[in-house]
Amino acid sequence: MLPSRFIQEMALDASTTKEDPREKLKALRAEFAQRVATNKLVSQNN
Repeated sequence: MLPSRFIQEMALDASTTKEDPREKLKALRAEFAQRVATNKLVSQNN
């Protein structure tokens, strides 16, 4: 079977970055935790 022409038009190839959703979620959680910690420090100093 030949791949769909639509897949070919999407220009997906080996150089396309593939992101692991678990790693992205881990990074988002870390960023959120850092923001919460920063907000707590700011609110304690006011």
